[in-house]
Amino acid sequence: MRFDGLVHSPFTISEGVEVDPLIVQGDGIGLEITSATRKNQKMSDAAAAFTRAVDRLIGSPDTRTRDLGGRLGTKAFADAVARSVLNEKA
Repeated sequence: MRFDGLVHSPFTISEGVEVDPLIVQGDGIGLEITSATRKNQKMSDAAAAFTRAVDRLIGSPDTRTRDLGGRLGTKAFADAVARSVLNEKA
């Protein structure tokens, strides 16, 4: 699979579970679809903030997951996404 010129694939975390960190982007899409279905502006705003956070973090080598040439594991990446969304709201 390719993303912005990088080749990536799922990797195995310590528990032995394969995780593709770009699945997180699918979560943002799911939020956006749900917000449109429910006509919920707050949920739509949250989906947009979530997507911006993922794009911003994947855009920097310091905050990418290891399979994308970065340093972060899956949990650290998810934590960084959550912090980024919360900081945007502040």
